[in-house]
Amino acid sequence: MTDALARRATITEMVCAFTKAEADTRSAFALLVQAETEVNAVFAPGATCRAIRIDATSHGHTCDFDKVDQALIRMRRAAWSQIVDKLELRRMLSVARFDAMTSELDDKKTMPPAITEENVRAFVDRFAAEMPVMIAEAVRELKALSIELDLHVMVLAQYKREATDDMRKRGRKPVISDIKGASAIEQIADKIVMLHVPFKLVENKAEASGNDPERRLRMERTASAIVGKHRDGAEGEIEMQFLGERFSFFEGAADE
Repeated sequence: MTDALARRATITEMVCAFTKAEADTRSAFALLVQAETEVNAVFAPGATCRAIRIDATSHGHTCDFDKVDQALIRMRRAAWSQIVDKLELRRMLSVARFDAMTSELDDKKTMPPAITEENVRAFVDRFAAEMPVMIAEAVRELKALSIELDLHVMVLAQYKREATDDMRKRGRKPVISDIKGASAIEQIADKIVMLHVPFKLVENKAEASGNDPERRLRMERTASAIVGKHRDGAEGEIEMQFLGERFSFFEGAADE
């Protein structure tokens, strides 16, 4: 999930922009309806239907400018779809949940919620709370597919941000609980391997990349692959070499 959308300032900016767009659209539609009425009064006075129509077609929709509410509903659906994209939800959802969300956004029989700070914040908070469940669904679906197709599947996962900070400060090695979505991944995975490259504080200021002490942290050449789970074998730690300029790992200790 993107951090930017989780910040209240970003949500406020989005809501303000959409509210202004709604007001501007209503004003623009009213002007176009007035223009259509005036031109028909001259060209077709007394006609029972409009001889000259002002409308627009976009994405398969024909828009009469005297039906502004229909246009605003389409705008609202598109705005919610963009919010889903900004949350980066689609890439984290199982196929079943993705299809359900798409159907909900495209359902013409239901009115999409208003774009307000309260509604957007509630939407963000709801999916933040459901994130472990969504990850578990996606992982289970992926494992079922791998069994069906008889494939080996490798899933990459990040460490939690607070866990990464803690590892740097305390110099500790990662554990499975440090992984995002750890509970679902640990339950379903046959093997879990965690890559670990220690950090050290650069002593030579000429090597530092800035005044911020955090930016003076440099990756060591020594690395390790920690086998935290192995259904069919032993767990443990494998010494490796890390080449930072290529971001590559090699088997064997650094002094070999």
